[in-house]
Amino acid sequence: MSSHGDPEGLLEAAHEWALLLEDPAATRQDRERFEMWRAESPAHADLFDRAVTFREAFVRLEPGDFEASVRSSLRRRSRIDPPARFPRSAFRWPQLIIPLAAVFVVVVLAAPLLLAPTQPEAQPSVAVETTATAVAETRILTLQDGTRVTLGPATELRVRYSHSERVLAFDEGAAYFEVAEDQDRPLSVTAGKLTATALGTAFEIRTGGGVARVAVAEGEVQVSYSETAVPEPVPASTRTRLQPGQMIAAGKGGLRAVESVALDEIGAWRENRLIYSGATVAEVIDDVNRYSQRPVVVAPGSEAVLGFQIRGVFLGTNVDALLESLSAIHPIEVDRSDTEQIVLRQGDD
Repeated sequence: MSSHGDPEGLLEAAHEWALLLEDPAATRQDRERFEMWRAESPAHADLFDRAVTFREAFVRLEPGDFEASVRSSLRRRSRIDPPARFPRSAFRWPQLIIPLAAVFVVVVLAAPLLLAPTQPEAQPSVAVETTATAVAETRILTLQDGTRVTLGPATELRVRYSHSERVLAFDEGAAYFEVAEDQDRPLSVTAGKLTATALGTAFEIRTGGGVARVAVAEGEVQVSYSETAVPEPVPASTRTRLQPGQMIAAGKGGLRAVESVALDEIGAWRENRLIYSGATVAEVIDDVNRYSQRPVVVAPGSEAVLGFQIRGVFLGTNVDALLESLSAIHPIEVDRSDTEQIVLRQGDD
């Protein structure tokens, strides 16, 4: 797929990529080609994000929403041949040719708006409110729109609300969101490189050990993950939608496979229950350090223990029992001789 030099051509290319990535028949090679195009210029990434937003709004329109002249143009354009730059094998053309042509027509009509630079003077400054919990502390917040957020221990949440958006962000920790519905302002939560977007729903996000996990209790949540500096040509941005009882993890390499999760396990940490199903010791240590006043570290040369996996239910308020369980399951020695920290070392198998 070519990268056009003129602004309208770049916008058209961005919409082509958006359509390609939506198609289930898109291959890994298609996504790698997209990542190469996206990385060519910051303008490519910006226009692709606008194209995705535009597509999501466009698919909700009915024919009657267009002026008569536009409807006539859409009917004429729907009979055109598919663009030569699209590999026919990547699409089911009988199903996609009409919506594809329609999008191209509307792209042309909307190009002046989509390509217009942001006008900073029209955007009032928006204050960011920050709330943080201490080690072993859990706190419930009610935001201005009625959304309830339960913050886990040692978690710092940043809140930015305006008339057009609801944006929350945290880097490390855990949070459970009961989102007040607002059709005009989806709520987005960013945790590192992961973003979860919802209208009215309940879900949790937990981060630790370089992994972010999203689990949905009610409603539907769109999850995306973006890596900006990956040495190998893997997709830097992936998206998926989660339904109640589904969970997904994301880390190096992008989003992993969707898994099923029991509803009563989602947000169990609010009752100090830490539930693991294949989590790594690195994730467990990050959780423990949000409950323990005495930090847990791994001794130099024992980094291999960080990749060990664990399953089970533990109490965050009983750090000693959790660490003893680690040493019982894996060859890990727990050294408490240092009064300032607890040291984990790899033992003999």
